[in-house]
Formats: sequence, structure tokens, C-alpha cells
Amino acid sequence: MRARRLVVLGATAGVARAAHSLGCHTVFVQQPRSPVEALVHDDSHLYSVDYTAATFAEFVDRVLRSLAPDAVVSVAASGLLPAAVANSVLGLSGTGIETVRRLREGRGAVSAEGRELDVVTFVTGGSHQLLAVVERHPVTARMAPAGLPPAVAADVEEAVNGHLDEAGLRDGPARTTVTVADGEVRVHGTLTHLGDGDQPELVRRISGIDVQRWSLGWPLGVRGTDCLETGTVSGTPHEGIAR
Repeated sequence: MRARRLVVLGATAGVARAAHSLGCHTVFVQQPRSPVEALVHDDSHLYSVDYTAATFAEFVDRVLRSLAPDAVVSVAASGLLPAAVANSVLGLSGTGIETVRRLREGRGAVSAEGRELDVVTFVTGGSHQLLAVVERHPVTARMAPAGLPPAVAADVEEAVNGHLDEAGLRDGPARTTVTVADGEVRVHGTLTHLGDGDQPELVRRISGIDVQRWSLGWPLGVRGTDCLETGTVSGTPHEGIAR
């Protein structure tokens, strides 16, 4: 039986390492002139293609179809809609085009009032799992657990889950920006990726889950329990989220 094949759009070296750890054949599609060092090993392909161009669907049909991938994913914001387009062209599972568009178009400006939070969740078959609520320090700009009171945390979780349900997100990661002011929770929009900065590592420390690995592997059947790690901030997955 052949190894499963995963196409990743817009990978960084860290994302590539996570993709290689899944034990599948990896295919990287990178924007022209983007860094490609350390992406490829013996079981990889690399293509330099502008996946934001209108002609990307033709590349998918002409080139990627012949590779018979099992999934196309992106953990870069620029690749979310192209990945949805590729999955649609190839008839693969993944977040749908309209869902990606609704979530992207729903993003609005965040006011300076109240606490601005990033709520990281993972949806599996329409069921939501809250992984972390983090807040950017206004001076250092470093992310840290938000430490919300239980009642506020519950309101935040309810608002985010309702927002994702309305947009039609049934599977995959979500990073939703909200503000909390005077007891009111306002949702400002969602990205269905965590990127490759410090946030995935912070989520891992809080939840004990390698969310980057999960984000890449869920269309291949990888579950959250397959991505559990040790070394959380608080010793249990959800402490530090609602305190």
C-alpha cells in the first residue's frame, strides 16, 4: 500500500518538519521566490507556483491530480482559500470554499476597548474543542494565557462556537479574535490556521496538544489524541484557559 500523500501550501521549515513527522509523502507548493531551504527530504516534491493566482486551479488539475494526493492543507493565511479550491477540484475533504470565504469576509476591525483575545479551537465533525485562550501583552507583544474568570470563559467559548457553527466550519483548527468589554463578548473574525509563530508553541504548552501537527494531519485521519505531548503550562490541558 502506497504512503499517503499530503500537499502543503506556503510551508515554513517548522511546518515542513511537522508535515514530515506524519510519515506521509509530502508535496510542498511554495510562492515564487519564497524560502525553500529545509523543506524537502527524500520523500517530497516541491513546486514553485503562485497559488493565489486565478490559474492555480489549472495547476491543481494538471499537476497535483496526477500525484493523487489524499489532502491539501495550508497553515498560511494566503493559502487557506487556494487549499479549499484544490480540495474542491480534486474532490477531497477539507474546509469548503464558501466556509473559508465567510470566515475571511467576517473579519473586521478590532476596537481598542476591552481585552483582545485569540481563542484557539479545533472542530471535529462539528464538535468544538477549546484548546487555549491567549492574550497579547500590550508592551512586550508576547502571547500569554489569558486567565479568564470561569463565567467570562464560558461566554467567550459560547460566542466563538456559535460564530464557527454559523460559518459552517465542521472540521479543522480555528483562531478567532474576540474582545471582552463590560461583560460583552464581540467576535471579530476567524482564521483557520495558527501560522508558524510563537502561538502554536504556546497552545502546545497550555493544552498539551501539538496543534500544528493536528492542523496538518486531520484530513488524513490524525486525531487530537495522536498529537498529545507533555509539558503543559499548568499540568492539565485546560487550566490557564479559565481561571
